[in-house]
Amino acid sequence: MGRTLIPTNCMAIDELLGGGLSTGTLLLVYGEAETGKTTLALQLAVNCAGMGNKALFVDCDGALRPEKVRAMTGADPIVLENLTIARPRTFEEQSALVDSLEDFASAGLMLLAIDTMTTLYRLKLSEEAGRVGDEERRRDLFFTLNRELNRQMGVLAEVAHGYDTAIVITSQVRAKPSAPALFGEPGSIEPVASRIMRFWADVVLCLRPSGQPGLRIAALEKSTAPSLVGATRLFRITEEGLVDV
Repeated sequence: MGRTLIPTNCMAIDELLGGGLSTGTLLLVYGEAETGKTTLALQLAVNCAGMGNKALFVDCDGALRPEKVRAMTGADPIVLENLTIARPRTFEEQSALVDSLEDFASAGLMLLAIDTMTTLYRLKLSEEAGRVGDEERRRDLFFTLNRELNRQMGVLAEVAHGYDTAIVITSQVRAKPSAPALFGEPGSIEPVASRIMRFWADVVLCLRPSGQPGLRIAALEKSTAPSLVGATRLFRITEEGLVDV
């Protein structure tokens, strides 16, 4: 089956992705707030829909603004016809959505974007941990939720590879326990549930501040093209999406 490239139309990002996000690929994008994770995921979904293909954007944060969608779609009827937005409110609803993805993929879904994959996981962990006083039960809860997150990521990988679907997921970050650098500096942060997320992802992209007003850095940390790993590019965030410097 031939692969299809879905471009971001931001040359800096597309160069890191080898021309765009390829179908059959699971892309993990992580970074601090305001570094462009949501915009990148939505931009890919909008571009896929604009190509006449089905795209699903899953808003786990519940923070996607209608005006942002309008600004990025330009009210293009082709995009609006092919783009679906879902909003799970619990980790259980996220799990049910993930389990239904084979049906979506079988019906022609070309791109899935989940923003943010770890939000409802962290919320569930926080809520349940507050009800559990015993340390051993807290550990059991942590292992149970991690196992479910791992299972969901495994399903996403199966859908990406088995149905030639492009999947992009975003993740919140945490400081690395052993990192000596300041939070936000290269090497000082990692995705939430880093081992799980990195294991299943085919491509990992870190977005971070540049130290210059308005500029962000995209750094490629894992790729199906090993020669590109370690490459970085500068970009800007606008209301219409990510653009080149």
